[in-house]
Amino acid sequence: MIEGVTLKLAAEAKVRKKKKLKNPKNKDGRKLSPLKIIKLFCNLKVLNLKIQIKIMEKPLKASDLMTKKVIKIHGFSSLEKAVKLMKAHRISGLAVISGRKNLIGMITKLAISKFLKKDWEKIDEKDLEKLKNLRVIQLLQKAEKVSPETSLEEIKKIMEEKKVDRVFVVKRKRLIGIISKSDFAKLKLKTKDQEIFTKVDEMLSLIEQKERITFEELAKELKVDESVIEEWARIFEDHGFIEIEYPLVGKPFIRKRR
Repeated sequence: MIEGVTLKLAAEAKVRKKKKLKNPKNKDGRKLSPLKIIKLFCNLKVLNLKIQIKIMEKPLKASDLMTKKVIKIHGFSSLEKAVKLMKAHRISGLAVISGRKNLIGMITKLAISKFLKKDWEKIDEKDLEKLKNLRVIQLLQKAEKVSPETSLEEIKKIMEEKKVDRVFVVKRKRLIGIISKSDFAKLKLKTKDQEIFTKVDEMLSLIEQKERITFEELAKELKVDESVIEEWARIFEDHGFIEIEYPLVGKPFIRKRR
């Protein structure tokens, strides 16, 4: 008996719910006219469109572009280890930490090359032996830090003014990401191939080391076509990181922005 009454009440509730959906009503209980229903639907569509536009207009932040996996080294590790890490990962710099991921600075291959008075590519076993007893902290460089909320426009400005190739993203003193100049290519290059981004990073590193370098030299070094080098170069020129020169005589070349 009780079961029968329960089923009946459930069926009535279902019918009431269907009626409510079919016949929307005003606050005073009166049914909405078809015209008002259409107007309500249109208003919802407009509101949804405004929300989408607002999301699209929102400026990109550090957290949108940063690489979360940061190759890092402890300040008291050897310079030999730093060289091996950079060569293994084919990168131009490392984040230097102390304790639990607290960023204290950075070490770059340029700093090590200057210390050894030798080109990076020519560093050999004898050099590594010299670096074995030297600590990373001895060649520590200042690291530019930003928060996850810092806009990409502000980051570009910092890179230009401070003349740095990378900034580190920090939250409550802890390192959570890195943004290098090559990461800006991700905004325009239609690929997610990490090997391509590694080559882009190498290209910027070569430009950093030399006063000027031709498309041909870069193409040879990176084993890509000259047209690819030109495409990447244009992206970085748009961001204000480099300058491209097309001389009347001779081959086109790239140099760091003055």
